[in-house]
Amino acid sequence: MISLAPMVPDWIKGNPQPQTKINVMVGLPPLNPEQQQEKDKLYKELSYGGCAPEMSLFNANGDRVGYSRNWNCKHVIDQNSLTDVWADYFKKGNTEKAEYITVSASGTDAICISAITVTFPASSDTYAFLPGEVAAVCNNHKPEYNYYWSESATSVQFRSESGTTKDARPKCLWIDKPDDDGEKATHCEGFQVHLPDFKLDNSTFKGWQEDPSHMCDSLARFGSYDKLDTTMCPEIFSPAPPYGKNLPLDTISACTPAAKDSTTDPGICEDDRFTYQERYDIIRMYDQRCTTDDSWYQRCKESLSDKCPDGPSKSRSLLGSRSSSSYRPSSGASRSKVRRTSALSLASTNGFPSPDHPLQMKFEGVLVKSHDVTQSAVEVCQSTGSVGPDFFSEYEQIFCDMKTRELYPACNTTVQTKCFDPIQNMTRTETTDDVKKRGEQSTYIDVKEWL
Repeated sequence: MISLAPMVPDWIKGNPQPQTKINVMVGLPPLNPEQQQEKDKLYKELSYGGCAPEMSLFNANGDRVGYSRNWNCKHVIDQNSLTDVWADYFKKGNTEKAEYITVSASGTDAICISAITVTFPASSDTYAFLPGEVAAVCNNHKPEYNYYWSESATSVQFRSESGTTKDARPKCLWIDKPDDDGEKATHCEGFQVHLPDFKLDNSTFKGWQEDPSHMCDSLARFGSYDKLDTTMCPEIFSPAPPYGKNLPLDTISACTPAAKDSTTDPGICEDDRFTYQERYDIIRMYDQRCTTDDSWYQRCKESLSDKCPDGPSKSRSLLGSRSSSSYRPSSGASRSKVRRTSALSLASTNGFPSPDHPLQMKFEGVLVKSHDVTQSAVEVCQSTGSVGPDFFSEYEQIFCDMKTRELYPACNTTVQTKCFDPIQNMTRTETTDDVKKRGEQSTYIDVKEWL
């Protein structure tokens, strides 16, 4: 689907405000007529929505441009919703176009994002990005990236290479932040995108689909972080290349704290690379707070001149470190700088999320029967990061059991065993006595038809 260009409606493109407009689309688990009577209960159990993510914007040189915060989850995005998030510029009156965006979770309840659209003031440029689609392609390219994504019923209009339009349902990418015990359901607290790379013609996207390394293997182009907040700086290409240029390309963390080092470096409130004044300036810049008991922070706050006490001495350089290649490491040891893996997120079977994984548990007893030709039961089953209900593709005539990650053909006149019966919604397995459905799946609580 990444070879199709998203159609961005004119009402999304418009931006009369002196801010950057970031439109966020959240995925949707559809409900049948009977479920409408208890939708509040079902949405709580199967919710794709949640706290609006926080954003930070950076220019081509990695300079901070603007940001948005969502304190205490005051801004909630409902499922299947297009919601505007406004990023304020640090410099009043600025209308600078950013090249890089970081999107980070603001709540502990995971949210599944289908699309991000960015529109700058005083500009007709609009960038549209499908994080779930890109994540699914990148997972298939390198399973160790371990993005968690789900199929979604949210519909988006696309334009093909021939110029014709069609509706499709893009996948969504899950992000969340740790709870008070440090546990989270995904490996991804947020991600970064090089926006201009995703405002290209269809041929470039098609090339990336045929060779995903050029889209997936650079944090500067697209990548996720196990720990990310608005103050952290993304990787950037340096020098800035032509948009969409093939990898490898040199990258650098142009400012600090660097997101790629977030799992090994302390938080900004305790980071001894910064003087107290530098820490306080960054904290104020992003409207952050320090909850530590360090006296320096209180002394900075109480100072009428906003002047902090001296110290501490910097223990290492604030300059970003240059990478010789933008290709991301694939070994588990080297990727530890990018992802922190909690015990909760390690619950897996053969690399797949286990049946008792908190995201997978949302879909217990649910079956989706999709008529959408762009949604594949094979892809759902074989992608290590996919989570969701049992899935039957009418187009493929194939069923995916998400507990066992087994594929079954549809039963017909010639195939009677080890198959899925789409009429009775059961998996037939051969037994010593007879042909019967798998016992633990005798009844689906919820069967959804996606047209």
